[in-house]
Parts: sequence; C-alpha cells; structure tokens
Amino acid sequence: MCVSTRVMRLMGMVVLFSMLAIGGGQVVLADTNTSQAALIQKLLVMIQQLQAQLQLLGTTNVATPQSACTSITHLLTIGSTDAVTGGDVTRLQKFLAEKGYFTYGAPTGYFGQATLNAVRLWQDTEHFYEPYGNPAGRGVVSTRSWEKIAESCTSTTIDQQSVTSVGNSFTLSGTASDAKSIFVAIVPHYQTGETDWRSVYTTGSYVAFTGDTVNKVVNGKWSVQFTGLRGDTYEARVYDNSNPTTQRLLLSQTLTVTAPE
Repeated sequence: MCVSTRVMRLMGMVVLFSMLAIGGGQVVLADTNTSQAALIQKLLVMIQQLQAQLQLLGTTNVATPQSACTSITHLLTIGSTDAVTGGDVTRLQKFLAEKGYFTYGAPTGYFGQATLNAVRLWQDTEHFYEPYGNPAGRGVVSTRSWEKIAESCTSTTIDQQSVTSVGNSFTLSGTASDAKSIFVAIVPHYQTGETDWRSVYTTGSYVAFTGDTVNKVVNGKWSVQFTGLRGDTYEARVYDNSNPTTQRLLLSQTLTVTAPE
C-alpha cells in the first residue's frame, strides 16, 4: 500500500474514533455509564496510537523533494523561446531568479529584454562573456554560460575571494567532495572565455598553476600554495585531476591578490 493511501485511511480512522469517543455518532456503545467510559478510554488510546503512526509516516516515509540542478544545452539569445529550445529559456530564467538577477516575475519562456538584462548583469558580476571572453557577446548564453550554470551544482568551493601575499606567497583552500585530487590555475580576469585546460595550457593563457604536484582532496578538503603573483584581480579555477585525461573544470571564481610593496 502506498504511503498516501495509508495516511488517508489512518486519518479516516482517527476521525471516526474521535466521533465515537465524544458521542458524536449514533452508535449505542454500552448499557451503562461505566462500560461507556471504559470503551471511550480504549478509543482514546487507539487515537493516540494512530496519531503517532501518522507522525512517523510524515517524518520518515515521505521523501522531501530535492531541487534538480539546472542544465542548459541550447544557444540562447534575444528572441529565443521554450518551444524552440525545449524549455531552456524557462530554466535559465529560474536560475537567474534564484541568483537574484531576473526580477521580472514568473518565468515567461521567452528571452526578451528583461532576460537579456539579467544575463548581462550575471555575466558582468561573474566576469565572463560569450564567446571566449569577448564583451561583444555580452548577453549571449552559450558554452561558457552552460559551464557556469553547471558549476553552481557542484560541491566545490574556494574559501578565499581575496588574499594578501605574505613573503611573496599565499595559500588557497576549499572543498571538492566529488574529486580525489585537484589542481588550481590562476588566469587573468579578462581571460574568461576558454576553459578547457589543454587549450589554456597550450596557449599559455594562465598566470600560474599548481603544476604536476598531486593535490589530494582529504576528507573533502584541499589546500594549495602559490608564489610570485603580483597584486591584481584574477580568476582562480579548480580542475578535477582525478582523471588526468579529462581534467574537467569544477569551479571558477574571482580572486583579488594584494601584494604589499
């Protein structure tokens, strides 16, 4: 029997027994006041037991729905609709609303000016554009935006948003519960388009990275050290090094480095 059916039947029994216990029904319970009192007491005990079962069902057997991660797979721009993109516009609007960028109201499924403004604000805040960091693509939702949305579903974090280089070095730390080892790359804040590590490494589009050192994730936590970075605003990227052939991007985050003279 499914949980909802059991709950409904138990609730019905509670109501019936309650009516009988308070004399709301027309059933003749007994010939004497003594026997009536005894029966009512038994019914009250049964009611308490049924209420306890209802509480148990409500707390242990009924699963709480979990929100799913947002997945966008279509190129979205002004004029895009749910009908053409399989609902991606609505998913984008919900994602932006949760982040506080889309304030138009309920999702419309149409990529209009309000959605364009929200996307631009999101990209400006996160310091990335489409394609390949070109500000001309401001407001377009393509591969980099898909990655950014996917990153929001990971359990990877960077503890620091700003650091001070002491003795020409500083430490970054964070969490990565879905990776066995990681490495961190530091790229210029304007180099936010290309994220595939092979391309970034081949083109030299990075300032520093943790090299071939195995940075193990222990109990879901990691820590790495950098030296020689001058004061500036960068983008710190955490890559999954559990499988060196893929090295997928887990998280990118703006990092401000202060380097005292």
